[in-house]
Amino acid sequence: MSSVAWPRRPRLLLALGVCLIALTSTSIVGDEGMWTFDNLPLKLLKERYNFTPTKEWLDHLRLSSVRFNDGGSGSFISSTGLVLTNHHVASGQLQKISSAKKNYVADGFYAARAIRDSGGHAASATDEEIVAAMRLLAETEGIFTETAGGVTLAATQKLLDEGRIRKDACIVVCVTGNGLKTTDPLESAIGEPSVIPASLKAFDELYKQDTSRAARAVSAPFRKETAMALVRIPTPLRKLTANQDEVTVAGKNVGEILAALEAAHPGTKERICDDKRQVRRCVNVFVRDEDIRFQQNLDTPVGDHDEVSIVPAIAGG
Repeated sequence: MSSVAWPRRPRLLLALGVCLIALTSTSIVGDEGMWTFDNLPLKLLKERYNFTPTKEWLDHLRLSSVRFNDGGSGSFISSTGLVLTNHHVASGQLQKISSAKKNYVADGFYAARAIRDSGGHAASATDEEIVAAMRLLAETEGIFTETAGGVTLAATQKLLDEGRIRKDACIVVCVTGNGLKTTDPLESAIGEPSVIPASLKAFDELYKQDTSRAARAVSAPFRKETAMALVRIPTPLRKLTANQDEVTVAGKNVGEILAALEAAHPGTKERICDDKRQVRRCVNVFVRDEDIRFQQNLDTPVGDHDEVSIVPAIAGG
């Protein structure tokens, strides 16, 4: 069993550096980016969010950042020195200052007092709840998080259900670690992983064994005028395609292919393209094994029997 603390009034929380795939509903959109404080993309922030950070704001942000002597990072979230960081970073520091008389790792000290003083809350999560939260995040956001991220989301769900966090509140859930760091807890839920030689050929052979092609249900005259492309569907979108991992649609270019995909499976395009009708930054679309961003974007031509792959970006910490 693991736990997470939730102080009520954090001063500042920087959530840059977590790359979220935007295969989600339009009400929750992920963004990406990792920049140093002296090299923020000011033009992008102004164009996309109409926000221009001031020097005072940047100084406050920089001075709120913490770097531990073991390389870990964190953020001050109170004027009394309360720091938000990863569990393994905090436990390492606590072990260094613990003694035979006082084991801060086992007994705790400041966190419980800070929660009480700030009027915040703490919540625990069982192994089953953590795994369920990890699966939920993978299925809805396309993010494979480590168990620490599962704890955060599971605890957040509990606090929401208990009414300790308002359902209309704007909150930040920090997920920085890739699930490949801690695969053991998921073995009972998803089974043993397949073991293959370290080669693309072996991967392709396994992929072909585990997938099946959808039927090409189109008329012959239409097929002559428009290319028929095979679209590879990532896991987060398969709930919209009746669990099909491959769909055949018609179109002369990527834009038409995505429009046809949307017509056959409503809800897919808005998870791939933003409101400006451009492919979201954390989604990659490949035609003939090349990213369309290095071709003609949505105008990239698609030939008959070409494969169009929709690939979510991978996040890690």
